[in-house]
Amino acid sequence: MDKQSVPPSSPASRSGHAAHAARARASRRHRVWFIVVFSVLGLVALGLRLEVAWHRNHASPDDVAVRLDGDEPHYEALAYGLLHGSFFPSPLRVPVYPAFIAATYAVLGERSPAKLLYVQAFVGVLVVPLTYWLARRWTGRIPALGAAGMVGLDDRLIEQAGFLYSEVLYTPLLLGALLALLRAVQAPRWGPFAGAGVSMAVVTLCRPTTALFPLLLPLLVPRGWPRMRQVRAVLVYGVAMGVVIAPWTARNYQHYGRLVLIASEGGITFWTGNHPLSPGEGDMAANPAIKRDNQRLRAAYPGLTAEELEPIYYREAFVRIVSRPLWWIGLEVRKLFYLVVPIGPSYTLHSARYLTATLVSYGMLLPLGCAGLLALWRQRRTPVTIALWLLSVIVAALIFFPQERFRIPLIDPVLIAGAAAFIAHRIAPARAVEPQAQG
Repeated sequence: MDKQSVPPSSPASRSGHAAHAARARASRRHRVWFIVVFSVLGLVALGLRLEVAWHRNHASPDDVAVRLDGDEPHYEALAYGLLHGSFFPSPLRVPVYPAFIAATYAVLGERSPAKLLYVQAFVGVLVVPLTYWLARRWTGRIPALGAAGMVGLDDRLIEQAGFLYSEVLYTPLLLGALLALLRAVQAPRWGPFAGAGVSMAVVTLCRPTTALFPLLLPLLVPRGWPRMRQVRAVLVYGVAMGVVIAPWTARNYQHYGRLVLIASEGGITFWTGNHPLSPGEGDMAANPAIKRDNQRLRAAYPGLTAEELEPIYYREAFVRIVSRPLWWIGLEVRKLFYLVVPIGPSYTLHSARYLTATLVSYGMLLPLGCAGLLALWRQRRTPVTIALWLLSVIVAALIFFPQERFRIPLIDPVLIAGAAAFIAHRIAPARAVEPQAQG
């Protein structure tokens, strides 16, 4: 080819190539810094959770009967029973968390609650990347990174690693199920909806409070989809969820001779949350008067187990609600108040230092988180899925009762993500945009 036929590059084209190369180098630097900062956040969050586990293990001897308290011995005994062929002799608990403990013991080769706490520290730190991905649904990379950092340093979430309670597993499972559903509503494919349904079923078998959420699913599918596509999406999600839960329900029916859909703890929880002596917050441990009345009820039916008392708990609670509707409305108002304001009996049980730390941290988080979510909603950048998911949490608290353990797994990470978006928008509006696709 004639060399003269090749046009020489112009100064403008050389300048364009140089600018493109400069942007590529800057992008690589930003990516490296992001990876470094995110890794540091994750390691710090893990270190704090490991420290909580270490402190718990050195606060008392590694003795199951001495160390464990509250619901912990029940969870641990169910797990140990699984390893010895005893498959959930009571329908009072759902299977996922005890199965997690049993699997951990099997891998460790020993029954060690102390080592289990260290494993839970690694599980608990999963909320850091999950919160980042959740925040990226409606805001930019920097505020999402800030939300991940706030979750990693949140005292209430850190302390989950120090207890044998289902929340440490339930929280990442719940955030994962929410992300799966957000992904599903983005695209008209049945695979993601089936996967989201399976993930929600696992969450429900970890804590049955999410069983109400599928009732809101028809409100979540995009309105722009054809009617039959909306119906099929809801059916695929529901069927996938049902396929996972059905074997557990069938086993309960076969073993106990009656229908127990998920767990039989709903009756006593409903009775506790709608008791005349209830202030509107907390379980029996936080309300001794209700615990004494439960002993009265148990004594009236001496031949029945706690599981067999479930319909009696429901019946007594419903009779009270129907006979005193105005009292019950006032109780629901108090429940809503305590869901927002952390000064109920389950909070005041702790030390003054713990209560003060809760009031200060949550008192700062709540207005910032709500302001951020409201601003994003006005900009049509908050996914409807998030709003309805929060609504399902609120409805569950009103039906049963609010408590810190029930609030933390979802409400706190969402508020933190909203607060991070609000702060970023105030400081650097350009950094608060560029969200990923929403659902």
